[in-house]
Amino acid sequence: MTEKPGKDWQNSVETIIQMGRFLNSLKEENPDVNRAKIAITDFAIDESSANKIGKIADHPILSDPNNFDKLPASWGKLYELRFLPDEILTQRLNEGGLKEATKYKIWELRGVKKRGGPSGLEQRSQVQIPENVSLVAYISAGMEKENEFGGDCGDAEDVAKILQVGIATYRMIRSILILARRSDLNPKDRELVNSVIDKINKTRNVRPHYEKVKPLIDKIWGSSKSKVLSKKLSQKRVEGYMDSVAILRDTCRAMYEREQPYLPAEELDRAILDLIEASRIIRGLAENLRRTKHE
Repeated sequence: MTEKPGKDWQNSVETIIQMGRFLNSLKEENPDVNRAKIAITDFAIDESSANKIGKIADHPILSDPNNFDKLPASWGKLYELRFLPDEILTQRLNEGGLKEATKYKIWELRGVKKRGGPSGLEQRSQVQIPENVSLVAYISAGMEKENEFGGDCGDAEDVAKILQVGIATYRMIRSILILARRSDLNPKDRELVNSVIDKINKTRNVRPHYEKVKPLIDKIWGSSKSKVLSKKLSQKRVEGYMDSVAILRDTCRAMYEREQPYLPAEELDRAILDLIEASRIIRGLAENLRRTKHE
């Protein structure tokens, strides 16, 4: 395991990278460890920040010791820099100036617009979307790129990076769009989803409207649908599910091939009812998978 950083881990690029590698090693060497609890208790950073710092340590250019003296000693700025294409980041490192760059300057390099308030101060960033294209349509077009990255095992983050939108924003709108494409929504739920899409396009304020459909998302797919998962964790979930499917198949086969003993009428009726119920559940599982295939 990577050596645990000291309390002054934010003082330099080197110690920030060390922190990221330490957090990553916690997850890699023991997937069941509560990394979030360690991050909060020992370093006063939340789970989201821990994930971001881990991504900085995984970046080949930002984690290169030869670049440490050219980079800002701020994990927030380093996280913003990881969204720059590698060739642009390398060019800017060679030209100099990144060490003193503000977050707003980094947003400029990324092509993200800034809005100024009445005082002229730069405020929150706004995604740069092509003219005459709605936010939802913009995300919908981006979803088509997921196939280029091999599916939905955490690769939504790569698409969000290309679109220059936040991963949370991408995930929320993506879930809403998948909901809208379902053919089995009742009229009331469909009206709600369409209303949310319309409001997001008008205001570009995603989260409050997403919260209105989140109970429906949780009901259909479960609460984990809205969580952002790493590729490794997503793959682990896929493997676990497929293992369960294989176990179910083998158990059914073993049951089918098992010699049937004499069963009194009461036990016979109960066994028949249980098998009918099991058959209903299995058909439901297959139907859920079939529906997902077409979404």
